[in-house]
Amino acid sequence: MHTVIIADDFTGANATGVLLKKKGFPTLTILDIHSADLLQLATQKAISISTNSRSIPAQEAYQVVRKTAKAFSGMTVQLFAKRIDSTLRGNLGFETDALLDCLGPETMAFVVPCYPQASRTHVGGYLLVNGIPLNRTAVIHDPKNPVFTSKTSQLYQEQSQYPVASLFLEDLERPDDEIVAKLQGLQQEGVRIVIFDAVSDDDLKRIAQLAVQSRIPFISVDPGPFTAAATSEMANLVEETKPQSQAKILLSIGSVNDVTRQQLHALELNRKINTVLIQTGELLMGEERRQAEMQRVASALLAECDSYAVNCMVGCGLYPEQRVDFAAIAAQTGHSEDELSHRVNDSIAEMTDKVLSADSRFKGLYTSGGDITIAVGHLFGSSGMRLMDEVEPLVAFGILLDGKHSGMKMVTKGGMAGDTQSIIRCVDYLLARVEDQE
Repeated sequence: MHTVIIADDFTGANATGVLLKKKGFPTLTILDIHSADLLQLATQKAISISTNSRSIPAQEAYQVVRKTAKAFSGMTVQLFAKRIDSTLRGNLGFETDALLDCLGPETMAFVVPCYPQASRTHVGGYLLVNGIPLNRTAVIHDPKNPVFTSKTSQLYQEQSQYPVASLFLEDLERPDDEIVAKLQGLQQEGVRIVIFDAVSDDDLKRIAQLAVQSRIPFISVDPGPFTAAATSEMANLVEETKPQSQAKILLSIGSVNDVTRQQLHALELNRKINTVLIQTGELLMGEERRQAEMQRVASALLAECDSYAVNCMVGCGLYPEQRVDFAAIAAQTGHSEDELSHRVNDSIAEMTDKVLSADSRFKGLYTSGGDITIAVGHLFGSSGMRLMDEVEPLVAFGILLDGKHSGMKMVTKGGMAGDTQSIIRCVDYLLARVEDQE
């Protein structure tokens, strides 16, 4: 089981479970762990349990959380998470202690009270809601659980029996090895709870990476996004220690619109991916430079692909500051802009062929942009695709027919199609289809 989330209310349990689902970890929400079938739960990737303990007396909250955690004592769980309210209401300190006491003296609680998408940020040790200190919001008037401070460490010092430390934004500017050493030093000093500043999803991902790098047994304590990031990082660690799967997929992306850029950024944040950037201008400045760039990209991708199931080559035109001035190059070379565009598409197709031909472990191909997809099909000598499924609107899954890479499993998507999570869903879908083949 990847993750067990213990939340103090049902809506929070659902909210965090949905975040894990978006990252590829289907999550089951449980109302009462003691009436659930534990054997069935053991087959789930993640579960989220509500203890309904936010408004009950502190010692009762401690006991119900500890009893819930103990129900998993016979199972292997990668990550325990204590879901807390995004405005710090409830028995967060007592419930965190309950998990720490259940899991042993080496375990630390990494508390990240940040939810960027909900305008919750943590700066200088203070929780801000829409940029306003928590204690200046309506939470002070909550009828059951008013909160009168925006300083998270104060709440933990009032509720927890354990030493508390904080890492602020300036601490996170230091190199990874220094931060890891700091965490390990805090553990040796007996600190059990560390509260982190964070203002963005990138911060959450980095903290999750640092937590995993530290090799410290930890629980994630947050409103949900840090738990989702930590689950992904823990899963990546397990994948790195397992024998490498033979199945790999290649993403060939030639789209230059902002939709695709945002989708690829989301993929890189949420999945382990080997990405090589194509210097598009090199493809347009004579055959010798074109061949050299194609060889560089293919070689760079193949050199690193042993450690990755997901591999991507993408044209630099995806990023506005790196886009090539086709009009200027057309004037310089004497070719039309349309001819130059075809040359880029054909070159990406050739690089795709180089990679697929060089390593038989590539069993799946994702192409973004109609022109790239056509160029790939023509170069491969394929007569078409046997369509098998609709991944989502405007995204098709099929198998290449005939030609050099006949039988290749393939997902095709228009560059403007989908939301920011679309490429993640496409990649997860294609990996599952490729694993079916294995």
